[in-house]
Amino acid sequence: MAIYYTDGACSSKDNCGGWSCICVDGPTYYGYEENTTNNRMELLGVITALQHFSTQTEIGATVYTDSAYISNCFKDKWYVNWRKNGWKNASKQPVKNRDLWEQLIGLYENLKPRMVIIAKVKGHDGDTYNEMCDKLAVKARKEKIENKYE
Repeated sequence: MAIYYTDGACSSKDNCGGWSCICVDGPTYYGYEENTTNNRMELLGVITALQHFSTQTEIGATVYTDSAYISNCFKDKWYVNWRKNGWKNASKQPVKNRDLWEQLIGLYENLKPRMVIIAKVKGHDGDTYNEMCDKLAVKARKEKIENKYE
């Protein structure tokens, strides 16, 4: 079973953000974007995890995120109603970050036969990998590091 930790960070001062993905027993990815939001950065971290997993041979994966926005979407299957309602949320408003959601949901559904779990981890609560992800996302944002792989 593959294990991933993801995170996003964004500064409201300049709207610059960073994202990260740590593949436990594997590579680490992180990057930077301008004119973005924290939610977009969180989404990019999870997208990166699923992109990496799609190239691996493990049967299943758990992707940990501290984003309730993402974990609740998968837990409560918000995306099913979003699609049914023409990409409108429960308030009849357009779903924000639709471009990234469509990419993420597509990856998730393609990988579903391999058992992918999107799990919530409490942020800033001492979880080693979550803390490492946070530091990488902040580093990418502050240093404007574009799509790095280690």
